[in-house]
This record gives sequence, C-alpha cells and structure tokens, in this order.
Amino acid sequence: MLWEPTGCCCFSRRTGSLILGTLVLIGSLLTIVVFSYGLLTVDTEAAIRKECYKSQEKEDCEKLAGYAVATMVAVHMVVATLNVIFSSMLIHGILKEKPCLMIPHMTMRLLSIIFSIIVSAILIGILIYINEWRAVAVFTIICSLWIFILTYFLLVIRAHYLDMKRSVSDIHQLLVEVSDKNDTPIKAKIFYP
Repeated sequence: MLWEPTGCCCFSRRTGSLILGTLVLIGSLLTIVVFSYGLLTVDTEAAIRKECYKSQEKEDCEKLAGYAVATMVAVHMVVATLNVIFSSMLIHGILKEKPCLMIPHMTMRLLSIIFSIIVSAILIGILIYINEWRAVAVFTIICSLWIFILTYFLLVIRAHYLDMKRSVSDIHQLLVEVSDKNDTPIKAKIFYP
C-alpha cells in the first residue's frame, strides 16, 4: 500500500491538487507560447549553419542538427499539449468531483517520473564514464530532489483521487485491524464512511 499524504505543504489535498494542476497547465501553456514564438522568430537554419560551419562533414552536421531540433520541438509541443488537456481534465474532475477525469493526469505524471529516472541514470552513467565525479555528485542530488518532488506531488493527487473515490462509492469499506496489548491481531472491524 502506498503512503497517502494528508495534505500538500500547508494546503489540503484538494487545494494542493488544484494548485498542482493549475501550475502544470500554466507551465504547459507557457511552453507552447515560447516554442511557437521561437519557431516564428528564430532562424534555426542560420543557427545550425553557424554551428556546423567548422565541421568537416558540414552537410551531415546540418541534416542531423535539423532533425534533432525538429524532433525536440515536436516532442515538447506534443507533451505540452497533452499536459494542457490532462491538467484541464484534472481541474475539472476535482471541481465536479469526477475522479475518473484525474486518471490521465496521474498517468502523465507517472510517465514523467519514469522518463526522469531513465534520463538521469543515462546522464549519470555518462558522467561516471568520463570521470566527472563532482558533476556526478551534484547531478545525482539535483535529480534525486526533482524525482522526489514529482513523486510527492503525484502521491498528493493520488491521495485526493482515492478520497473522491471513497466518497463516491457506496460499497467501499475501510478495514481497520484491532490488536491487543501484545500487538497480536484480534479481528478486523468494518467502518462505513
């Protein structure tokens, strides 16, 4: 069984979930605006040509860099768009007390955590390979804190989701085990919410 936080910082689970959903929504909208503005104003081809100018294989460098930039922009735009949609669903689900609308946001956050772990492990492995031990220590601390924060926020939203599921369900029963003074279980009592 996973730990369920009682609140988020100094807020209740509901308020914390709403704040987290709103922050993701605003951040994703800003990402879309910044990338759209960058696509319209920045001459990426000139920047790529400038960076590949010194390369011996100039044409291959320009093609590879062009594909890399296009892929990065496309992935960021798709992820930001999905975050806008799923965060909107999360906020609507919390306000209308429809827990099923919270699932896509929680899934996206879980995938974000998994992706962060994989990328962090790869980058730490590269830093170890090139013997940058100070960078390994700093990067490990930063990545660990980032993954911890993402996990905590996911657990807050999940705890509120479970609260909503319990309040909506008529047949949900909370089992509490009762024990004697020697901590040996006697029986389980059923409490109805």
